[in-house]
Amino acid sequence: MMEWQLTNEAFAQQIQAQWPSLARWCARMIGNRDVAEDLAQEAVNAAWRNPRRPARVEEYAPWLRGIARHLCLSWLRREKREMAHRNDLVTAHTLESVNVLESIADPFDVEVGIEQAELARLVERALSLLPMETRRLLIAKYIDDASLAEIAAQLHLTESAAAARLQRGKAAARQVLLSHLATEATEWGFISPDDAGWRATRLWCPDCGAHQLQARLDGAAGTFSLRCPSCTARQGLPLVRWSDQALFRGMVSVRAALTRLSTWGHAYFREGLRAGTAPCMLCGQSQAQVMVEELDEQLGRGIVARCPRCHARALTSLDGLALCHPAAQEFWRKEGRIRTLPLRQVEFQGRSVGVVTFQSVRSARQLDVLTDCATLDVLHLAEGAAGS
Repeated sequence: MMEWQLTNEAFAQQIQAQWPSLARWCARMIGNRDVAEDLAQEAVNAAWRNPRRPARVEEYAPWLRGIARHLCLSWLRREKREMAHRNDLVTAHTLESVNVLESIADPFDVEVGIEQAELARLVERALSLLPMETRRLLIAKYIDDASLAEIAAQLHLTESAAAARLQRGKAAARQVLLSHLATEATEWGFISPDDAGWRATRLWCPDCGAHQLQARLDGAAGTFSLRCPSCTARQGLPLVRWSDQALFRGMVSVRAALTRLSTWGHAYFREGLRAGTAPCMLCGQSQAQVMVEELDEQLGRGIVARCPRCHARALTSLDGLALCHPAAQEFWRKEGRIRTLPLRQVEFQGRSVGVVTFQSVRSARQLDVLTDCATLDVLHLAEGAAGS
């Protein structure tokens, strides 16, 4: 695991700075300024508790709007129920459901009757990017409100086959939202900011070895992230979350970006630990203090570079640092599919060392990286048959 981020203090300052514009945004959504301020503060509090934070400051605004939209929709639904209870009647135009987007964007709520013209344009753009047959299928089901039996008869299919085709059409539409229309869909809260821009890769997760990694690489902005659908969901942490315009400028290959980051990270953290300082990766105008720390109970020990000027920090876990080693990178490339075994502590040449073991999923090979527990220096590398 390797990432850079703002410290909690700086993160809190950035989030609170977004509150006034967020309150105005909520007021436009629900039409109640007093309640909007409460909902905006609730969104800020939820963002503070959320361990999955954006990698860049400019991503905070859409991220917060996504959180606030769900809170506003929940409030509107409560108002709808209370109105129904009071009046025993709710007019149809008070709160409509946008059926096609509700289906496409599942499991995110999209029930809202505000700014319907913009929503309609977003629906039209999403549908226009789909194949003609898929577009007709979704329109028939979610706009014309045709039954599954009617759709199956039109296509000369069984109902089960029509349902399967409809499911594929919904998946295709959602992929359009995640890729071509990610910015608009994120701002409307139809997709989570955590999902926008991710694409599948052929790289297998080096932690579990069971799932292929997803990547988000922006060569122009200089950001690169890798996550495992299983490990990231379980741990709440990506494999990689890094930002450096010089490092990733113009890059489009995920594998090349990973190789470059691993080579750079191995040198940056190792040399920084020996010197005690390293250039800050965010502001570039100060020397970050580099030291070995306990990251948390899950990650254990790692190296942290903390900038006193801009409060950013770059960090890597012991597993992540070991994976950056040239020998580990070569082992991963050669085997293609590896997993990382739980960290072990042993005695080696009179020292207490941590052993990070990378084990091949496809063969009986493994690589042991022995690291000094105090300094995190690599003391020994051993490749051989698993269990030897």
